[in-house]
Amino acid sequence: MRLLKKPQAAFTLLELLVVLAILGAMLSLVAPNISIDSDEESLEREAQTLRFELQKIAENAWLSGSTSIISLSNGQWTQWIPVEANRSDALGTNSSDETVKWMQEDAFHESDVNIRYDYDVELKALKQALSALSFSNNAQFVFLASGEYLPFSILLHKGELSLTVTGDGINAIEIR
Repeated sequence: MRLLKKPQAAFTLLELLVVLAILGAMLSLVAPNISIDSDEESLEREAQTLRFELQKIAENAWLSGSTSIISLSNGQWTQWIPVEANRSDALGTNSSDETVKWMQEDAFHESDVNIRYDYDVELKALKQALSALSFSNNAQFVFLASGEYLPFSILLHKGELSLTVTGDGINAIEIR
C-alpha cells in the first residue's frame, strides 16, 4: 500500500520576503508622521505651560489682592508673596515705615533643559518696582495686586525654532 501525501498549504520564502518588503516600505512612509516628540511640539507645549502658569499667577495676584514677584534661578521659576504684617504691606503699598517681608513659595515651573529662555523686561521699571516693594532678592517679573504687571517677553529657543510668550502689562499673556 502506498500512502498519498497531502499537499501542505504554506507560504514560500519568496512570498514572505515580498510581504515584509511591502510592510517595511509602508512603515517608512508613516514613521516620520508619528514621531514621539518633535522640537516644534515640545517648544509649543513649553510655551503654553509657561503662559498658563504666568497667567494664573497674574489672576491670583489680582483676586487675592496680593502682589507676587517671580524669580528665575537655575531653571526654577519661583513665586514670592508678601507675608501679611498688615493690609498695606500685603497690597505692596508699604504705607508704613516697616519693610515688607517676602516668603518664597515652592517652584511652580522647571525650565526644560533643551530649551533656551531669553526674557526681556524694562530694567529701570523692574528695579523701581522691586525697590518700592522692599524686595531685595533678584527677580525678573512683578505681578501687582491691582491685576497689572510689568510688560515682558520671554523668547523660547529650541534648535532653529522659537516662540515668544508676551505680556503687555494689562491684558492676557499670549504666545506669538
